[in-house]
Amino acid sequence: MKKNTINYLMVLIAVCLSACASKQPPISAMTKAGVAVKRAEDAQAVEAAPLEMRLAREQLDQAQKNMDQKKYDDARRNAESATVQAELAESKAKLQDTKTKTTDAQQGLQTLEKEIKHSNERGAK
Repeated sequence: MKKNTINYLMVLIAVCLSACASKQPPISAMTKAGVAVKRAEDAQAVEAAPLEMRLAREQLDQAQKNMDQKKYDDARRNAESATVQAELAESKAKLQDTKTKTTDAQQGLQTLEKEIKHSNERGAK
């Protein structure tokens, strides 16, 4: 009997703690989402990944609305979604930037090779 009472109390405490934890404002998730959106904007993701940026901003806005209404679980989910979308947008922007730099470098190398070839042809005459 004593063992059942202890188990019952442990389960009750666990339920209470989880209920209390979900009622806390998701400050960390909101901050992380805001930072992720800012980083994506700084990486020029608005141009490179407009859909993802729009979704990230919408989710962040919805998270803030849910925070204002004390719907903390919904706010946390929205903030986490905003973070994922913003990180995806940032990755796409960085990928596009890398592709552009690679193309520029390849064109520079081709130009240099042509100049070297042309220079060697003039020197051989």
